Amino acid sequence: MIDFKEPEAFRTYYCLSRSEPERIEFVTPRMRLIFIGATALIIGLLVLLYPELFNKQPKTLIPIVGWSGVLIAISISYLVLTRKGTLILDKATRKVRLEFSSPKEQIVWVKPFSEFSMVKTSQVKDMHGLHNHWKIELVIDNIKLKVGYGLMGAIGKKSRDKLVSQLSEMLDIPVVHQKRN
Repeated sequence: MIDFKEPEAFRTYYCLSRSEPERIEFVTPRMRLIFIGATALIIGLLVLLYPELFNKQPKTLIPIVGWSGVLIAISISYLVLTRKGTLILDKATRKVRLEFSSPKEQIVWVKPFSEFSMVKTSQVKDMHGLHNHWKIELVIDNIKLKVGYGLMGAIGKKSRDKLVSQLSEMLDIPVVHQKRN
């Protein structure tokens, strides 16, 4: 039995980069990841280079926190340098174009608007357990392209409504709001 694994391009969240009446562009959140990686590196190096600032903390915790920050920064740098994706909805050609590259895959995927069935939204819990964030997915067959504003696509309700309306009008497909526990 062959186990089909969904390509990384379809599991990735794409952040809104540019929105015009004739064209909407989403990209992988590289700049946000660079900011997170730089912050982790600064914290890690601060803890490692100036342990005296943290002398009230257990001595074994200082190197763990410091090296964890450096390791997180290196991991994020690898992700940013090796993965790049763009999702473009072009009203002039009436096509959705997905370009994604990573060490394991190079994908250029083009589909006409008519193949998309719906714009699906669902609530997601934030880290405090609140249901005040939403995710948006463009659905075509069994593929769901995840789009939004934030790092993991999650957005507030007003922003969701604005983006969903724009996507629905451009693709001429219905919006399905799914309640999620």
